[in-house]
Amino acid sequence: MNAWSPQHRNLAALAALLAAGSLGVYLVLLHPLRRDVAALRQQSESLQQELSGKGWPLNATRLNLLFTENSKALNRLKARSEQIISLATSMFDDRIVEFFGSREAFQGEVSRLDYQEEFSRIEQHLKGRGIILAEDVLNLSETTSSASTYQLVLQLWTAERLAALAVAHDLTPALAGTGAGATETKSRQASLLEVLPARAYFTSPQQETAYLLEFPVRLTLDGSLDNVRRFLAALHAGANFLPVSHLQLTKAVPPVEDLATDRIRIRIECSSFYQPNSGLPARIRSTRKPLPPGA
Repeated sequence: MNAWSPQHRNLAALAALLAAGSLGVYLVLLHPLRRDVAALRQQSESLQQELSGKGWPLNATRLNLLFTENSKALNRLKARSEQIISLATSMFDDRIVEFFGSREAFQGEVSRLDYQEEFSRIEQHLKGRGIILAEDVLNLSETTSSASTYQLVLQLWTAERLAALAVAHDLTPALAGTGAGATETKSRQASLLEVLPARAYFTSPQQETAYLLEFPVRLTLDGSLDNVRRFLAALHAGANFLPVSHLQLTKAVPPVEDLATDRIRIRIECSSFYQPNSGLPARIRSTRKPLPPGA
């Protein structure tokens, strides 16, 4: 057998080198890419199946159009949500601006003396309308203190607004001595107007400042069914926003001979709402609550 010439040996060596290089390129570059392409193909097929199963179109142009339309709808919902929150939390804005200039000043600068003056004013105002306040019924007094005094003021304003609406619609606040659960420790001549603990709502467990504050008030009233209807309608009329969270109707007791026989007693719980300024503290003595749906 004839030995290969030098030229043939060089060509053979070059061919072997090229083959080894091609194999290396395939193993290092092409084979991983092939695996990636296969994985992407599988992912694409799975995504197409998922979209088809949910009724989404597979056409990219149609998907982009739907994304644009849904984004606009979401923005409208966000704007509507902000509008509702603004309406729900602005019931006392006129009073806040009149006496304190702004929410920021009200929240950060209202003093204990301001609260005591408001308590005295509201106590005399309601007394003139036949509503007697007592600390052990109202759960507030002129000496009540809090780390956030502005919240005490909002609780007072809520109680005053609810009581004033009741009297304006010819409803009579029941006396503590006639209410269910009345005890000897209560002032039996006081009206059954009760300020309940405030509630704070947060958008996340990590949030330090409450997104929304709720100030519930409970009131027991006697009156005719027609007047009760008008009173309930007034809770959402004009600048009022006092949604009802609890309502109990019974026959008015004890019966009084000179009163109309159609009188009923209602035990109602309503709340006002306030959205604290995000840059100011909103400390509150209450359990953290999840944000209500749609807020």
